[in-house]
Amino acid sequence: MVRAAIAWALLLLLLPAAALAQAEKRIALLVGNQAYSAEIGVLANPHNDIALLERTLKGLGFEVATVRDADLAALTRAVNAYARRLAGGGQNAVGFFYYSGHGAADGGTNYLIPTDVKTTETGGLWDQSLRLTEITRKLKSEAGNATHFVVFDACRNTLKLKKAGARALVQSKGFVPVVQESGMLIAYATAEGELASDVGDGAGPYARVLADEIVKPGVEAVTMFRRVQVRVRSAIGQEPWLGFSALGEVHLAGVQVEASMPAAAAQTSPLREAERAWALAKDSNSVAVLEAFVVRYRDTFFADLARVRIEELKKQQVAIASPLTVQPISRFDGTWQVTVVCLRAPDGAHGYTWQFIAQVKDGVLHGRYGTVREIGQICSRLKAKLRPTAPHCSRLMALLVRQRVPSVRSHRGQLLNMT
Repeated sequence: MVRAAIAWALLLLLLPAAALAQAEKRIALLVGNQAYSAEIGVLANPHNDIALLERTLKGLGFEVATVRDADLAALTRAVNAYARRLAGGGQNAVGFFYYSGHGAADGGTNYLIPTDVKTTETGGLWDQSLRLTEITRKLKSEAGNATHFVVFDACRNTLKLKKAGARALVQSKGFVPVVQESGMLIAYATAEGELASDVGDGAGPYARVLADEIVKPGVEAVTMFRRVQVRVRSAIGQEPWLGFSALGEVHLAGVQVEASMPAAAAQTSPLREAERAWALAKDSNSVAVLEAFVVRYRDTFFADLARVRIEELKKQQVAIASPLTVQPISRFDGTWQVTVVCLRAPDGAHGYTWQFIAQVKDGVLHGRYGTVREIGQICSRLKAKLRPTAPHCSRLMALLVRQRVPSVRSHRGQLLNMT
């Protein structure tokens, strides 16, 4: 059964990716700004956020462009190029814009803060930042053919602003709702006017939940974003905001395929192929099979699971190869009560049993039973090396019951060969 599963996994690795292409053009732009000046405040997770979503969206068939630490000019160029690519994507194109970094609101205007901003004084800060509505209006006017998902994971709680002429710092304000554009869903990582957290190991809380939910097949996009809202609120008490108007149904991870449909028709994306292959390969003990899986599906999160499985198998192999620790023979040292049993001989000679006290030193037993020159007694000295794994002896055995004097407690030792 295991061999069959591995064979199927290898077969799936060879399936042509062209057969899994999306019907609609999918284009994404991910911006991660974290290398701000000390006055603005360096962030920890924006680069991790877009790296995680880049792998996830590529697995869903998106062409992904990423921009890290963009100044105002670079941010403007990236948005313009993104709008042009979407406009050329034809009807039913799907766009996914994600921004992770500093952002804030001034009155009724929301701003994305580039990394080249040097001052926290609100007047100069707004002049050097990009208005959120410049992005949404450009996408609507220049790429109206597409369905847009616009996500702002901004308004970090570490940003402190300074009003012109004042010396005291004030807490920045979260984004305010914007006018809804048809065919566009806009999501904030936190509620209206509230601030978002930058905590998290490997990615921020919003990006991590979004990457986990977006790959689930059969879930319409609006429902998926609502699930993200619920999970983020439950995890950290942060309430994401969501707005949309006249948005058609989009299943980013494909529609749920009926069981009666042929397997070939059930495939809707490279992620579905990777999911099926992983179900067959995940229990494999072959590092070679798992490494082949990583090569074939490197841009999906299933490849990350395969890498973890490979590390576990390699650790197990090292543990098996490592020699067992041998317990020192000195653990037998002490005073012992010894029982010597001589079994009945095949010729009919009677056997016998003697008990006496002996000493064990460095794994060697020293003892004597009987009394010297006492009539009718047998006297003999014993010297035997104790071996914890000694084989059974059919003629002479010593059953040792360890008893450290004056302790009352005792416990049975092993049945050991006397040599």
